[in-house]
Amino acid sequence: MENTTRLLVGLKAGPERWMPYLPGLQHKDVTILLHAKNLKTLTKGSTWGGMMTRMRKYWGEAVDEAYLSADFYFDIGKETCPRQTYLATEDVGNSLPAEILLWKKCCLDSYYNWCRDGEKRDPCQQTLYPTAMLGDTVSMGVEPCANSQLRAGGLLYSQFYGSVKEVFAAGNQYPFTNTAIETLALDPQLRKTWQHVGAGLSHDPVALIKAYLYAKARCHYGIQGSAQKSFGLREEHRVSAALFYAIDR
Repeated sequence: MENTTRLLVGLKAGPERWMPYLPGLQHKDVTILLHAKNLKTLTKGSTWGGMMTRMRKYWGEAVDEAYLSADFYFDIGKETCPRQTYLATEDVGNSLPAEILLWKKCCLDSYYNWCRDGEKRDPCQQTLYPTAMLGDTVSMGVEPCANSQLRAGGLLYSQFYGSVKEVFAAGNQYPFTNTAIETLALDPQLRKTWQHVGAGLSHDPVALIKAYLYAKARCHYGIQGSAQKSFGLREEHRVSAALFYAIDR
């Protein structure tokens, strides 16, 4: 199991310490937003107990809970991975081949229906993301509404996805998402005609071609380097501190 944390932390020093640097401004209850990312490499464990032991070590060294605001939250994650994975150049011989695990839509629909708990009025916002244009595999995000029982209980957000997205995603930016690239499919004469009439095109074809080729090369090398690598399933749940500590009891 793994987790990352995000929290709001009150400044340990009072506003008077910061006033000389911000003349002319009045301050009250100054807080600073701390975004702790990639803690999973430090706190991950194969069991909840092992993960929490490592979590407490780093958390206790870095955070004084006396200065925490009441609305900070934790992101708790679990990843299921195939055991076999190899370098792209490695000779695997008779070993088990690499595998890619994907979420089945029916399983994620079951979780979503559990979140609804039989309520006629939809208490959650569900967002589905198709995987590689396959009909039965998707990624999903579920966000309980502000007045739902789940939100009151401390569940802020859940998401389910396959780690294979790492092959194509770079900083949560996916290739070919620039809709202007579609204009490259237009006939060159048509583009020139539009440029000479009222509306015209606001996109530079040369820049778009470079962006397209860069995205294409990124996909090529990503797939080439992952040919014998296994990818697993991830689920992440954003919960309030109260729910997090209740789970840990």
